[in-house]
Amino acid sequence: MKATNALTPPKEKKVTFSAAITGDSLQNLIRKSVATSEAAARLTGTLISAVAASQQLQNCKPATIVAAALRGEGMGLTLNREYHLIPFGDSCAFVIGYRGLIALALAGNDIADMDCIEVREGEFVGRDRRTKRPVFDFSVYTTDEEAAKHPVIGYYAYCEFVSGRFRFE
Repeated sequence: MKATNALTPPKEKKVTFSAAITGDSLQNLIRKSVATSEAAARLTGTLISAVAASQQLQNCKPATIVAAALRGEGMGLTLNREYHLIPFGDSCAFVIGYRGLIALALAGNDIADMDCIEVREGEFVGRDRRTKRPVFDFSVYTTDEEAAKHPVIGYYAYCEFVSGRFRFE
């Protein structure tokens, strides 16, 4: 005869992510959070595929995965392009990527222009004495093929705001 201990809770059978996300509670949450039933179905399918492809996400609680995804969806971002689901133990976190930051910045209508450019050897001229902004001559190479023969020595990112402010890195 096998003794049972009333103080030890019985082991719970782990529910698969696809079973959890297609359950009523998470489906209701998704339907309330996205605009259309088509968007809810798309998000559900995308999350099932993403979790099936990642052992670390499979170890996360389904509710944390859905909550993280809904943060990105609520901002109008695309999973695995503009935001990512990153597992931390048994929880999943929303992490915005650089493309997501750009998408949010451009959606604000405060930015006139934004870009990041490779700087190749021979294109950096120096700095402007007054503003200390870097000065480049991107006409040094007449074709992309000619430019590709020279190593990239850095990157130049800039953001020009509608107000006229200008930031660079």
